[in-house]
Amino acid sequence: MRKALSFFAAWCVLAAIAFITVAPIDWRPDTIITVDLDRALAFLLLGGLFTTAYPRRWKLILTGMIAVAFGLELMQLMQDSRHARLSDALVKTSGGLCGLSIALAARQLWFRLEASRTRKASMAGMQEFRLASSSIRSLYFNPQDGSLRLRLADGEERLFAGVAEGDIVAMLNSHAPEQYFLDQIENRYERRAA
Repeated sequence: MRKALSFFAAWCVLAAIAFITVAPIDWRPDTIITVDLDRALAFLLLGGLFTTAYPRRWKLILTGMIAVAFGLELMQLMQDSRHARLSDALVKTSGGLCGLSIALAARQLWFRLEASRTRKASMAGMQEFRLASSSIRSLYFNPQDGSLRLRLADGEERLFAGVAEGDIVAMLNSHAPEQYFLDQIENRYERRAA
């Protein structure tokens, strides 16, 4: 729902900006703050909405923002009452870049917060076991659902689903737990994002 809303809003804002930019000067709404700041804020909103709607296509959005800003300025040459300026296109482009950057930063922050929350939730009900191993610092296992979280010596964490309790016991009792992990667990069980 949120993606569909940002998709719809992005295209509506683009249509409004295009209309206001190309329409005769008499049809343009009054300036809210200053002309340059209005331009920058409009493209900031546009960049943010498109990046929210299409987050994985940010390079295409950046290219599109530049093309739209310069294209709309050139289209103003078709109106006698309008004028095209390079400085206007640059203000619009910088506003769009700011909107894109803010949306990407907010998305990264959201993913980090969500990962932290998910990690805490997945650790609930798990038992911690320390290992005498050079590469595996500790493991957490939930016998009810077979969730296994390994914390490696370099700080990396790996999460596996559906691990049999017998494999955990065997790994804990093994003289080489990291080798047992590589041979019996890593490729046999489903790995999930940690």
